[in-house]
Amino acid sequence: MVRLMGRTHLVAGIACSLACLRPSTPEGCVLAVAGGAVGAVVCDVECHANQKNRDVLLTRFILAVILLLVLAADQFFHLHLSDLLITEHASRAACGLTIIVLTCVRGHFSQHRTFTHSLLFSFLLTLGAWQMTPFLGWSVCLGCLSHLFLDLLNKKPMQLLYPLRRTFCLRLFYADRTANRVLMWAGLFADILLLSWRLSYIWAA
Repeated sequence: MVRLMGRTHLVAGIACSLACLRPSTPEGCVLAVAGGAVGAVVCDVECHANQKNRDVLLTRFILAVILLLVLAADQFFHLHLSDLLITEHASRAACGLTIIVLTCVRGHFSQHRTFTHSLLFSFLLTLGAWQMTPFLGWSVCLGCLSHLFLDLLNKKPMQLLYPLRRTFCLRLFYADRTANRVLMWAGLFADILLLSWRLSYIWAA
């Protein structure tokens, strides 16, 4: 299977979300990181984690750790994210979560680089997250789009305009070789730099 490694997508999704949204509050930083990470990883929801594909398992483990850290930050710093996502509009949040779950279930049973690598899939995930809070919707959207953009660069086509059968790819590099490592480390460096920049701005304000 020729595709960018999941860790590369994860760090790129977070970097894209932080760079584009430039959160100005601690809550915004947490949502930007969580949404960017989820959006970037969930586009590979149809990939099965097993002994032959340990990258998927590792990436999902890292995502789980990030989400646990988000919950811990919410409690420790009293960010009240649970109120933002649930209490203020529980019915909308439930509707959004339903859209996300159904979209992911549909994606899980699709072939790789078809439905999950389309603008339609990204739109549905964004719509679901938007029902929880618009900022989360934007961060999930940017995470998804970063995944699609990076996969568009390599040599395996994807159905970007699903359900249309036309496929797209730029054939610039093989996804699991040097380019992947360069992008992963660049993305990680960007995450650290951008998060430090936003937090220093918030603390100085």
